[in-house]
Amino acid sequence: SIEDVYNAACFSGLEFPFVVQPFVPDATDVRVIIMGEYQEAYWRMSRSSFRNNLHFGGESGSYELSTEYKNRCREIMTRGKFPYAHIDLMLTRDGTAYLAEINLRGGIKGAKITPSEYQKKVNDIHMDMVTRRKML
Repeated sequence: SIEDVYNAACFSGLEFPFVVQPFVPDATDVRVIIMGEYQEAYWRMSRSSFRNNLHFGGESGSYELSTEYKNRCREIMTRGKFPYAHIDLMLTRDGTAYLAEINLRGGIKGAKITPSEYQKKVNDIHMDMVTRRKML
């Protein structure tokens, strides 16, 4: 129960804030990576756990996001002022989409982009931000 989770978090030394993500059966876990004009999405799944962690034996594959979800991800980034992001979506069979997480640095295991390509894009975005700031 949520009370058990709360008690475990409070009495085991976890610091606030902690986040509880609801379990949604039959939802597709999709990670979206957006870096400037670069964007990709992929699904993640684990047959042995409800957590779709690829480092512990999960599987992944390419996912074609609808225009609606692409626009929604861009809107989330704009509202949060994220220069780039890893956005985790839970997509249900009935068409409901939940924002599960947004992060500047999520894992890229399962992504098409290589670690070196990823780092170059991050560096380029950072340098662009510094250059624009100097121009102000």
